[in-house]
Amino acid sequence: MSDLSLPPLNAPELRSADRAPAESSLWAMPPAANAGTAWPLGTSEPCAILGLNDKSFNARLAQFDANTGLATVFVPPARSPMQLRFGQFQRLTLTEPVMPSSNGVNAAPGWADRVPGDTEFQVQLNNGKSHTGRTISHVENDQGLFLFPPIGESGLVQRMFYPRSAYRRVDFGPRLGEVLVSQHTLSPQQLRDALAEQQRIRNLKLGEMLVEVELITPPQLQQALELQSRTPMLRLGEALISLTILSPENLASALRSQTRNRNLPLGELLVNHGVISREELREALEIKRAQLPDDAPSLPMLDPLVFQTTASPPQITEALAEAEKQQPKPQRPGDALRSDHVKTPEQLHAAIEAQSRMPMVRIGEALIALGYITEGQLAAALTNQGKDRKVPLGELLVNEGLITRSNLQTALARKMGYPQVDVLAFPIDIEALRKLPVAAAQRLEMLPLGLMNGKVIVATEDPSRRDRIDEAEFLTQSKVVPVLPAAGNLLEQIPLLYAKGGLDEMTLEFSAVPVPESQSSDSLLAALELPGDNMGKALSDDSDDAVEQSDSSLVRLINSMIVEAHTQGVSDIHIETRPGREKVKVRFRVDGLLRPYLELPHTYRQALVARLKIMCDLDISERRRPQDGKINFARFVPSCPIELRVAMIPTANGLEDAVLRILASAKPLPLDSLGMSPHNLSHLKKAVERPYGMVLCVGPTGSGKTTTLHSALSFINTPERKIWTAEDPVEITQAGLRQVQVNPKIDWTFAKALRAFLRADPDVIMVGEIRDNETAQIAVESSLTGHLVLSTLHTNSAPETITRLLDMGMDPFNFADALLAVLAQRLVRRICSGCKTSTPATDEQIEELLNDSLHIWGDHPQAPTREATLADWTSRYAVDGRLMFYKGTGCAKCGNTGVKGRAGVHELLTVTKGVRHLIQQGGRAEQIQQHAMGEGMRTLRQDGIEKVLAGVTTIEEVRATSNN
Repeated sequence: MSDLSLPPLNAPELRSADRAPAESSLWAMPPAANAGTAWPLGTSEPCAILGLNDKSFNARLAQFDANTGLATVFVPPARSPMQLRFGQFQRLTLTEPVMPSSNGVNAAPGWADRVPGDTEFQVQLNNGKSHTGRTISHVENDQGLFLFPPIGESGLVQRMFYPRSAYRRVDFGPRLGEVLVSQHTLSPQQLRDALAEQQRIRNLKLGEMLVEVELITPPQLQQALELQSRTPMLRLGEALISLTILSPENLASALRSQTRNRNLPLGELLVNHGVISREELREALEIKRAQLPDDAPSLPMLDPLVFQTTASPPQITEALAEAEKQQPKPQRPGDALRSDHVKTPEQLHAAIEAQSRMPMVRIGEALIALGYITEGQLAAALTNQGKDRKVPLGELLVNEGLITRSNLQTALARKMGYPQVDVLAFPIDIEALRKLPVAAAQRLEMLPLGLMNGKVIVATEDPSRRDRIDEAEFLTQSKVVPVLPAAGNLLEQIPLLYAKGGLDEMTLEFSAVPVPESQSSDSLLAALELPGDNMGKALSDDSDDAVEQSDSSLVRLINSMIVEAHTQGVSDIHIETRPGREKVKVRFRVDGLLRPYLELPHTYRQALVARLKIMCDLDISERRRPQDGKINFARFVPSCPIELRVAMIPTANGLEDAVLRILASAKPLPLDSLGMSPHNLSHLKKAVERPYGMVLCVGPTGSGKTTTLHSALSFINTPERKIWTAEDPVEITQAGLRQVQVNPKIDWTFAKALRAFLRADPDVIMVGEIRDNETAQIAVESSLTGHLVLSTLHTNSAPETITRLLDMGMDPFNFADALLAVLAQRLVRRICSGCKTSTPATDEQIEELLNDSLHIWGDHPQAPTREATLADWTSRYAVDGRLMFYKGTGCAKCGNTGVKGRAGVHELLTVTKGVRHLIQQGGRAEQIQQHAMGEGMRTLRQDGIEKVLAGVTTIEEVRATSNN
């Protein structure tokens, strides 16, 4: 690299006052033109930008700020500017040719006569590619490399800029191989062979290199590869060490050799293979140097011999030792940051770069070296880990109490080199936060900090969780580099730092996705960093490089999404597809409300739906009609044995939506744990213990009716009873029940199942739902012939259920004799136990509760007084003589919502003589309700108010789910 003493890019302006640009909008000038000057730039310079993915686009450069490393550009058709960091592109070329005396710059007299002859340049980029061309001169400084390719013989030049982060090195003058051939030191064929050998060495895999230098044999390599295939998270080097084929020291040396050989210069390769002598190489370099212009950089010194393909292991060790004498020993980031945590992006980039040069150290070895565990404890932990490879070793040691989390972080930082970042003081890049939704960040326990060469740097308390790293890389569509948070609870800091950056739970966009048709500047900025050809496809209006349904990343995403939904207590997963380039939205229904989960690129649209169809054995080619299916998730993730009911719904534009209902636990809840009042619980138990009759559970969809019926069945499920159930689908299974799933498509309906059960000697029959007159009629007849029948109905209250069935044509006398009880229920959101607080209820609040509770009584002669009701509440729910109101303030446990889980609100109507008489007389719902309340029934609202006073839920929840 050159070290030229050039004026800074913000040197004093040379334009006239009426066109004075910003100080930062200056472009370096060739030294031969006029030392001490720079080009002032216009406010709209046409330019071409080469992205990190080797795709270019045209723009207009509005500002070039060398001090901050930012370029401000306009990208048609966008009207607003966008800022590019120098690290976000490989090259920026001003496409309008100029002379150094143009734009008002006072070039030195006779500049054209003083310009040296143009020379060849070769820029070696960090991605392994190289750019070549000719330039009349160059300027290299802290920001990067400025080149000036000539245009013909006109004296005009282009202006070209490579950011410092984009390239490894730059060479000027003829290539070394061409010089050697021209001096007849090397034949053209020898040059081609040498270049091929150089490429082969650069592509040599670790195992192949170890075999080539005879550190291991081919059978030993095969043995290690077989072990690695059985243990996906195991690296090849770790496999070789665990099999005692290779020592850690030899592996570290081999890895260093592999890194150095990938950057082995051609000259060194030729000397190492004996094709030319070292003296011949020096002579060729002198000839090359003599052909360089005066301002070209000096040539690098020759590297010591570090590797020969025919060398023996002792020779490799000796060569490595000699090479390390010539280089400064890299600082270990853990040592450097032990007393001073990383607080700036510059410190972080330097620490990550230093860590990349460190030899690999396993966490167990690091903990032993620090004295935190013994070799025996490590061996025992490794044995336990063999039973469950999903738990990282460090986490296992923490769980077993052998080390603390602080010990683990110390080992990761001091021995393994992970930088420790003060996340509260670090200036977090908002673009990094946009790449990972806050919900995913909390789930993965990762905080994006910034971007570096297209990679996302994340803080995580356990960098060894490869599964989480893989998922983060899929979600961000970028390579992820983990670092350690310095201190504090990262999980609690994540939502705060997202909110500080203006991104809350509703901000779930992915920036690294194909840009929409409008090609906004924000989306183009994200598209610049897409790998491969994705940017070109992203900028094309009609491209749609759809993901395949078998793509491993997609499979992992769906599996992790379902597992996450199950662990969060989600009842339904909604997958909503949209036309064009709109993203696929995924929402979770938690505690009855939908919440955004994530958004996916439109390219995942068809593959996502197709994958779900395959999982539940549906026809993937059918897109015009709705389909229903069921997923036995244990087939795909054995550790999560749940079932899902899937509904595929065709939508406009030939698309399909999917709704996945996570079926309830396979085990029924005990009847005592449903949250019923003692009065309701005792009367319901009496009803289901009767030998015959009908018990109905009513309410809207999703109110827990099936759960309640199965709890009742489990209460009476004894070997003395034969219990048949007809369900659609079978959501809860329990031993002792004979369960049948109906299928209306083949005319296997609830009514036909009921008729079949009557011929199968039943004691108890449970019907999933009474949907029509026929089913209702058979259910009543069954209960009158000596069977206990349990079923559900979609009605609002218990009294309304009676009138509904009478309206369906039930015989009033038979129905009155058959019916035992009707339980109406709703689900309300439960106050989170982790953040529940209480305050004394005010007089106004108590009055509102009394009005709500007593209003339904009307002019009933048995209506309780306000004083009696308040006294009853105080005796049961008061704290120190005062009624309390409860609420959740929000915490990490409930996602800062204040509510977590749901509780039931119930209304139980038992059929007494008076109620039976009203049914036989065809009484109205209001009459039945008033009579039942006089006999002890409490409405949904009244039961809910008591749960409010008990601190289970809030009055707002009760009012939202019940009528008064």
